[in-house]
Amino acid sequence: MNTKKRFFINALILSLTSLAMQTAGVSFNAYISNKIGASGTGLYSLIMSVYVFSVTVANSGISLAATRLISEELATKNTSLSVKASILAIFHGLFFGSLASFILFFGSNFIGNSLLGDERTILALKILSISLPFVGMSAAISGYFTAVRRVGKSAFCQVFEQFLRICAVILFLKYFSDGDIKKSCCVIVLGGSLAEISSFLMIFTLYHFDKIKYKLKSKKGDRPVLKRLLYISLPLAFSAYIRSALRCVEHILIPKGLKKCGASSEGSLALYGVVHGMVMPVLLFPSSFLSAFGSLLIPEITEYQKLGKNSQIKRIMKKVYSVTFIFSVGFCGVFWAFSKEIGMAIYKSPDAAIYIKLLAPLTIAMYIDSVTDSILKGIGEQVYSMRVNILDAALGVILTIVLIPKYGIGGYIAVIFITELINAFLSLFKLIYVTDFKINLTEWLIRPALSILSAVLPISFLAEFYSDTPLKPVIQIVLSLIIYLLVLKFTTPKDAYI
Repeated sequence: MNTKKRFFINALILSLTSLAMQTAGVSFNAYISNKIGASGTGLYSLIMSVYVFSVTVANSGISLAATRLISEELATKNTSLSVKASILAIFHGLFFGSLASFILFFGSNFIGNSLLGDERTILALKILSISLPFVGMSAAISGYFTAVRRVGKSAFCQVFEQFLRICAVILFLKYFSDGDIKKSCCVIVLGGSLAEISSFLMIFTLYHFDKIKYKLKSKKGDRPVLKRLLYISLPLAFSAYIRSALRCVEHILIPKGLKKCGASSEGSLALYGVVHGMVMPVLLFPSSFLSAFGSLLIPEITEYQKLGKNSQIKRIMKKVYSVTFIFSVGFCGVFWAFSKEIGMAIYKSPDAAIYIKLLAPLTIAMYIDSVTDSILKGIGEQVYSMRVNILDAALGVILTIVLIPKYGIGGYIAVIFITELINAFLSLFKLIYVTDFKINLTEWLIRPALSILSAVLPISFLAEFYSDTPLKPVIQIVLSLIIYLLVLKFTTPKDAYI
């Protein structure tokens, strides 16, 4: 199979998988929010903010390290070292995952009482700690499958994990929660932990049979694999620790800041739950396609860089950014125009609808930044990318302390805008500086913006004459995107996106 065909097939697999996962995720979030309410969603989001930091420790940069190292060895046809790297990566995941599990389990009382200020979170944190060693090892194996371009296997495991998670949580909520927020959060995280452990057992089995095809004979002059693996993973890990810890602190401070501004304890959790637990998953939903392509870009660009094919890298970047701008501007437009219909259809929440509209313009920066980070990692600038992310997180903490107690939810929205825009700008600036890449703002941003406006405005106007139905938002979005693409097709020069 040639490289282009293989890339296309892997991208299609990952895109469909990500779409299914994101669809299930948003639907699942809607189910949970309706089941446990906005304040319950806020409490659950607080628990997960701590868990995200624990997962960062468990992963410790191993997924990207495995992908880069194995890709480099495959580029030089050294399959023996690629397998050795994958085995060491799994032990790396086991070590750091066990370390994260130990810290979270025995530190849960302090975290719940002193940091989160809510004892209802303690048991849930203990339950989550069980799955962390398996999370670390799964990350290593996923990096292996990305490097060898057989992402279908890891994608299958992700779908299986999500399916099992949803089934388990629905079952547990029905029989064991009793409507109590503490019990509800515990059974939700229990379902997630069981799903992650089961997913690891499956992906490890697939990995075991996949690596058999490679010979493990040593080559003369082999470089030390473990040293090279740690050279990539440890800087990423320490940077990720700082960033994730700062993000965790920021999310802990948000409800406290809202409370200082006048909201009640439950009210502050509810506001936090609406924005972080409801709105952000919806805005990030379309990025499932970009995430799929982004993860595949890393090994492709790494190989081209290893072989000195810089012109190929620039060609890929031009295609990727042209598509990303068209994609992000299009969804920015539909989120802005149909925020009310989307918020009510998914969550039956007027508040969610308001914040979808307010944050819709930010999707352009978020989507562009996601792709930029992938390319930076592919060309070996992952440390810079992590430094920007640390700066972004530190700024988020400072702005949270300064703005939210004074301006409440408006300050929270401002924090999101400022940090996301600075992150996207600094990452893109670095990429342009290193690669001498040119952004065509006229064709990639201004023309798509005018095109999406010409699509959503008439559709939005005509929709006022039709009654609301569950499918109304879907029809509006699909029609708008079709018109948008047609307008672009007939108004854009042929060489603009090549």
